[in-house]
Amino acid sequence: PSRRANTNDDDEDPPHSFTAVMSAVELDDAIPERSSDMVPAHLADQRSSERGGLTKTEMPEGRKIDYDPIDDGWGPPGTTIPPPLLGAIPGAVTGDASQIPMSDLDSAPLIVGPPAPPEPARGTPTSDVSGPSIVRALEVSTSRSIELIHALERSQSRDEVIALMSTHLAQTHRRAGFFSIKSGELALFSMLPKGDLHTGTTLRLDRPSTLQDVVGTRLPYRGPMHDDASRNFLTATLGNCPPEILLVPVAVRERVVGVLFGEHRHLHTFDDQLALAARAAGMALERILKTKRS
Repeated sequence: PSRRANTNDDDEDPPHSFTAVMSAVELDDAIPERSSDMVPAHLADQRSSERGGLTKTEMPEGRKIDYDPIDDGWGPPGTTIPPPLLGAIPGAVTGDASQIPMSDLDSAPLIVGPPAPPEPARGTPTSDVSGPSIVRALEVSTSRSIELIHALERSQSRDEVIALMSTHLAQTHRRAGFFSIKSGELALFSMLPKGDLHTGTTLRLDRPSTLQDVVGTRLPYRGPMHDDASRNFLTATLGNCPPEILLVPVAVRERVVGVLFGEHRHLHTFDDQLALAARAAGMALERILKTKRS
C-alpha cells in the first residue's frame, strides 16, 4: 500500500495518517470468505488465473454453496441473463385461433337460405307462411332436389338434362324453360308448358343488361328486369315481361352454356337448392361431352 499525498483539504486529519487501497486480489487473500459467486462468470477464469489459486472446480472441501432449488429463470449462478418477459412469446400460443377458417366444399354443411314464398295472384288465396308449412315445404323441396340430382347423374344426352331441369322448375313455377348461349347471343331453347317458340329473337351478351350480368357473374338472380334490353327480349320470346323472373345459369368448366328461367312461382322454392341442382346439371353436361369425345 502507498501513502496518500497530503492536500489542503486534509487539515483536519491527524498528521501522518493515510488510507490503504487494496486490490481485489489482496482482498481475496485477506478475506477467505469472499466467494467466487460474487464475481461474474466471464471474469471467473481471469480472476482465477490472476490469483493462481483455486478454480471453480477446486473449491475447498468445507466450502458448500447452497443454491436455491427453485428455478427463477435467471440461468446458472454467475450469469447476467435476465428472466424472460412475463407473458407468452407473440405467436407461440395463438395457433390457428387467429386465422380465418377456410370453408371446404366437401365438408361444409349445407346452409339453407330463406324460402321464396309464392307470388300473390289475383283470385288465389294467401299462401301459408307459418313455421310448420315452411318446414314441410323444405322437406318436399329437398326430396325433389335429391331425386333430380340422381336423375341428372344417369342422364345420357344434353336434351335430357335440359328437360329434367325445366320440368323441375315447372313444378314450382307457372312457366319454365331454358335459354341457350351460342356465338355470344342468348336465345330461347325450350319452354314448359310448350307453346310457340320465338327462337328468332336473340340478346347480345356484349352489351350491358341484367341477363348479361347473370351470365358474366355465373350467379342466380330473382327479381324484375330493370333494363330495356332484357325486357324487350323477354317480351319477344315469352309474349310478355314478367314482373319477377328466376334466372339460374348453368356452367360447364366455369363457362356458362345456358340460363334456366322460371316465372310466377306458385310454391315455396329454395334458391340454394336450385343452385346445387344447376351445378349438378353442369357436371352432367360435362360428363356427356367427355363421353361423346372419347
